[in-house]
Amino acid sequence: MRSVRFLAFAVILGVSGAAMAQYHPILLQPSGYVGSAANGNGATQVGEGAKTGTTYLHPLMWTGTADSVVDLLPKTYLWGGASGAAGDHQSGYAWDNNGHAHAFLWHGSNDDLIDLNPNGFGWTFALGMNSEYQVGTGSGNPTQGGDHALMWKGTPESYVDLNPGGFYVSAAYGVSGNSQVGYGYTPASYPNPHALLWHGTAISGIDLTPDGMTESTANSIDGDTEVGFAGGDSTKNNRHAYQWQGSPASGIDLNPDGFDSSNATAISGNFIVGYGSVGGHNHALVFRGGTDLIDLQTLTSGLTYEGNPLDLVQTMAYGVDAAGNVMGTGLDKDYHQYALMWKAVPEPETFLILGLGVLGLLVSKRK
Repeated sequence: MRSVRFLAFAVILGVSGAAMAQYHPILLQPSGYVGSAANGNGATQVGEGAKTGTTYLHPLMWTGTADSVVDLLPKTYLWGGASGAAGDHQSGYAWDNNGHAHAFLWHGSNDDLIDLNPNGFGWTFALGMNSEYQVGTGSGNPTQGGDHALMWKGTPESYVDLNPGGFYVSAAYGVSGNSQVGYGYTPASYPNPHALLWHGTAISGIDLTPDGMTESTANSIDGDTEVGFAGGDSTKNNRHAYQWQGSPASGIDLNPDGFDSSNATAISGNFIVGYGSVGGHNHALVFRGGTDLIDLQTLTSGLTYEGNPLDLVQTMAYGVDAAGNVMGTGLDKDYHQYALMWKAVPEPETFLILGLGVLGLLVSKRK
């Protein structure tokens, strides 16, 4: 689930019924890189990065450490990015020498891949995925040159044009089961996007923009819950992180107290992540239920890169997996960008409770 383009709430881990998740930051930026960001979720982290001395971003894949990095850029392509991961596959895009972007589906390397660009399309981007589908956007003769939300099932020929009637631009960012989310523009709404929810077809498109809001985007979906942002008069025209359950009337404003604006970028189970702005600086966040909040920005001290301490003044979270591990990026005062993972760790009390449970079983067996 995506990854193109922001809050994090404390999550109950369910073992003890009361323990919060703690987080340990891990720097994913490989040595010799000038910048990087982690977008996708799961056992595999994906994103993009540029080596020192070049301006070209490459799609990257990690498995939990900086040293595990794999460059996914297809041969003969110039640059690109990876947006999603599910199982042992990754999705994203790359630009060729002729200035055309192609959506790609990788299987762990830059020579085990599928070019998802259908015939007649000038460019395509894969912006998210699950174990069965890939979603994104593309333009070409079949769309009369418009940018349309697309869905694939592992091959270029399998693509489905999701662009709803009345919308002339759209893109899909996330997919769960047979449902997809993203955004679109109508002639009346431009330049403000409207959040969209689909169930596998263009005609199924639902505009999730709440009443009174002028703009919205749905970034991610898990089951029957969608997350993204919305803005309008009630938010003083600031973007607020939002959560929906299938309809505009179900929208819930997740913007936490003390934050000027926010964006929810990803959801997995009870975990919603993104970022919020305070005084013009973004903080990566985990949020749950609109009440519990973890500011991941406060958990980045002690990180070093190539022997030098990092002072990250901004952070954004872009992905989360079912265990609560968060993927994102941090920026220093010079706007150098660093791929990050905040690894979820149960609080010590959780282990204590587990230990007492085992002890109780042992004691009971001795009686």
